[in-house]
Amino acid sequence: MSLNVNSPAYYSNVHGIDNDIYRLQQLITKNIDVRNYTDVIDAIGIVPVIAPEHIMGEMKKFHIKARFASIWLRIDYEKYLTSDLEEKKQLILQNIFDSLYVVRKRLGRKFDYERIVNDIKKLVNEGTI
Repeated sequence: MSLNVNSPAYYSNVHGIDNDIYRLQQLITKNIDVRNYTDVIDAIGIVPVIAPEHIMGEMKKFHIKARFASIWLRIDYEKYLTSDLEEKKQLILQNIFDSLYVVRKRLGRKFDYERIVNDIKKLVNEGTI
């Protein structure tokens, strides 16, 4: 199963989908299989939360019996709004890495955080994104 990186919550509804950010997320979603990094869960859903703080918060849910995790972490809304494309990509990637670290903290050594992060970095650097 995949590492499912979703469109940014709130931001996409208000400002539309940024095609370059969408391609980055899809590159990761289509090429990273969570089962290569853990035997405990089969899927991780990540939703970057790009919204004013009073509108939307964070969420960290683990459903070990169902074998998936759902992580919603914030990206600074004002910073994202004023960033250029490369900065936005870096903010999204950092959000993904931070979300995966939440999984690492929960699963401990049963999740190979370092390897998944390195594989994502390699994928993004070799991709045409």
